[in-house]
Amino acid sequence: MLRAALSQIVFGEMGAEHACINPAPENIRAIKSYEKAGFVQDRIVYVRDSQPENTGHERIMLQSREAFLSRIANTDQ
Repeated sequence: MLRAALSQIVFGEMGAEHACINPAPENIRAIKSYEKAGFVQDRIVYVRDSQPENTGHERIMLQSREAFLSRIANTDQ
């Protein structure tokens, strides 16, 4: 599902050069899943929001269009 969303929407319709996802730093299961999908960890940031429950640390993970396309080309062979 993530692969389809990246392919069709993020790198397809939107034409983005990079995809960014920001799981909570303590959500190890999500981080491992995103790494398996090709995302790499970039940094941890502190986010302030007007709603206190949305304030806290987030891990920034990135994937470039080039890395994504290379990854799916190697997977489809």
